[in-house]
Amino acid sequence: RAAAERAVVVDPALPEAHVALGRVRETLDWDWAAADKELQLALELSPMNARILRSAADIPLIRGEYDKAVPLYLRSKTHDPLDDITLSELAWMYYFMGRHADAEATYRQALDLNPASAGSVAGAHWELAMVLVARGELLDALSEMQRERSGLANQGFAIIYHAMGRRIESDAAMVAAEREQSQHATPKYWSSGA
Repeated sequence: RAAAERAVVVDPALPEAHVALGRVRETLDWDWAAADKELQLALELSPMNARILRSAADIPLIRGEYDKAVPLYLRSKTHDPLDDITLSELAWMYYFMGRHADAEATYRQALDLNPASAGSVAGAHWELAMVLVARGELLDALSEMQRERSGLANQGFAIIYHAMGRRIESDAAMVAAEREQSQHATPKYWSSGA
């Protein structure tokens, strides 16, 4: 926090300083208006920087303002077409918009670029599996989840098995997921659903 605040004072024309302060406001303070202000300043200072474009999309995404976030992600993708993180975040947003075909295609692009993509929230294979669940493609979802290497794979298996009506396997996967989560520190914002 102090370093980000100091960076803005030392060089108010440095877009990365505003991104850093915006991240503090977003993730530590949960002051989305202040975060958005800093990210918009960064964007004004560097309108073609792919990472800044992606960062500037965060607040509209959090607010559910997809009509504002999508163009920022697409501009970011234009300036850095090899960034699997931008693709994963765009795909996750498509998922929440109910644009499941677009979400699947975009996740597949991200995974083609980086088969170990961290995804937007959980891991790209996990997230793609959830898209496939939403589309009713449960066997494909199960196959995709088997590729996931994050600590959330068992949670994903629990969801998929539940959707398949396989209660015993779902319950067993959930027990394993709860055991795994109890062994790791989980950030507050993660467990809050934010």
